[in-house]
Amino acid sequence: MKVTCAPEAVEAVVGMMIEIAGTGPAVEGEGERMAVSVYVPAGPQALRVEAELAARLPAIPEALTGGEALAIETRALREEDWATSWKEHYHAFRIGQRFVIKPSWEQWPPEDAPDASREDDIVIELDPQMAFGTGTHATTQLCLTALEDLVRPGRAVLDVGCGSGILALGAAKLGAGPVVAIDTDQVAVETAIANVAANGAAQQVTVELADGNLMRLGAQYITVANITAPTVCRIAPKIAGVLEPGGYFITSGFTERSVEEIVGAMEAEGLAVVDRRELEEWRAVIARAPE
Repeated sequence: MKVTCAPEAVEAVVGMMIEIAGTGPAVEGEGERMAVSVYVPAGPQALRVEAELAARLPAIPEALTGGEALAIETRALREEDWATSWKEHYHAFRIGQRFVIKPSWEQWPPEDAPDASREDDIVIELDPQMAFGTGTHATTQLCLTALEDLVRPGRAVLDVGCGSGILALGAAKLGAGPVVAIDTDQVAVETAIANVAANGAAQQVTVELADGNLMRLGAQYITVANITAPTVCRIAPKIAGVLEPGGYFITSGFTERSVEEIVGAMEAEGLAVVDRRELEEWRAVIARAPE
């Protein structure tokens, strides 16, 4: 199931798909046209998701859609085809100063470029399958580079809405611990568990299905959430409640139009915004708990 739209509308479409379908969509494309796609098992569930999405898409403001009517494209696809369709164009690449993201079927450094590696490379082996988080999306990169700047060895990190587990793995490979990754999507949880195992990080990273009770996870030095703006605002009190004194909240998954709303939600919980970052049309906000 796919919706093609202007970049300004991606955040709203992604949020709708997550809320209606209960799973993270894939975002592809560049420039003026972006495609937001989600896999939904055939049958009554697919019919319900399509109907709800069709009913709610017209509510997205014209300022974001450019006045176009957003349409839903659907096609039958075997689950295994969806899970592997992204592989054709998914290759090892760098994020920030140290991270290298590579799929399991490639080696690093490549045979034809042995000098591509650096002594301090942090390699994350990642097979996203049907979970959000290939590392190619700007919001994931904003969060990962913020972690690169802020993680301290031996300090606790919580990844809310972990998707493939890429951010939790990044934190762990920077020396954080313990690291807890949670998601409301069972597919994401299973995918993250597999990726944690593939990276030999099971002793550092625990992956769980979210139950809404963050307090049981203990105090966190960093909480990172690459999710939609409405969700960030809704859970801001819970995030503030689990940050240790001087701890950081890193969040992305939204565009400029949502930044002030995010900042307001953080400040209402006593967090001080210490940094704002941008990549393409996407934004990240970093806030800190009082000492």
